[in-house]
Order: sequence, then structure tokens, then C-alpha cells
Amino acid sequence: MAPPPVDPDTDHVRGDGPRTLILYGDYADPHTRGAYRTVQMLEAGRTPLRFVFRHLPNTEVHPDALAAAVAAEAAADQGRFWDMHDLLLAAQDALAKADLRGYAATLGLDTDRFRAEFASDAQLAKITRDVRGALEAGAQGTPALFVGEQRLTSYDLDTVLAALSP
Repeated sequence: MAPPPVDPDTDHVRGDGPRTLILYGDYADPHTRGAYRTVQMLEAGRTPLRFVFRHLPNTEVHPDALAAAVAAEAAADQGRFWDMHDLLLAAQDALAKADLRGYAATLGLDTDRFRAEFASDAQLAKITRDVRGALEAGAQGTPALFVGEQRLTSYDLDTVLAALSP
């Protein structure tokens, strides 16, 4: 099973390489942070790829994961998804709502707008769509990485590089 096609209007996309790497992640999951570090190494090494991040919060294990995903989407509404994304993965031990509001201020977001968007059902709809797509593609946990229709079983650099090779 493959993840849903990338939609530049609703997905968070970075880069324009010939191959697409999709990461379904949970901001509170240390393995997601590890997979993202692999993505950062690929990007720093100039590996041509199109990187897509989608949400798959595991609230049973990480109670603050959904709120963190909502915060990322609220930041996205102000054009700062990737900044919030990186901050959340770096601060995995501090994802309570008060922390998230503080991160919005740190990023210079309009905090009143952030609070309104944080409370919006629109954010939950986007996250639910990501979760549904992950489950339909066979992802059962995070991180879940896909290159095209291929689900990767590891997120180490060599495995991901091999999958991205033509």
C-alpha cells in the first residue's frame, strides 16, 4: 500500500528533487527525531529530494503529541511550519500547551492568531487526514518513511540513500 499522493496545497513539502521521501511522524517520539536527523543529513549533503512531513501522533504513548501537531499546523497558517516543526522535535520533553504557546511567541508569531488557530477544528481535520493516509498505507507507528510506494523498514542514512537512488 502506498501513501496518498503529495498535495502541495495541503502537505508540508520542502525541496524539489526527483524522488519523494514522506515521513509520518510524532513530535514526541524520539525515533521520529532520529528519522528527521537522517533527512537533515540528506539535505545537508545535497541529496536531491522532495521531503514531505505528515502527522501521525500516537496519543496513547505520547499524550502531548496531538497538541504538538496542532501547534505545528497553527504555525503553518502563519507560514512558519518548518520553524515550529524543528523547534518541536528539538524540545520533545516540553510539549505541554503552555510550552507550545511559548514557542509561538519565540518564533514571533501573532500569538492571538496562534491561539485561535490552535483551537480550530481545521487543524484537527488536517491531522486526521494525515493519520488516515498513514493507516491506509500500512503505517502502524512512527516514524513511517516512504519513498514512492516503498515503505522503508529503517531510517538509517544508508537505507534511505539506497531507496532514493534511481
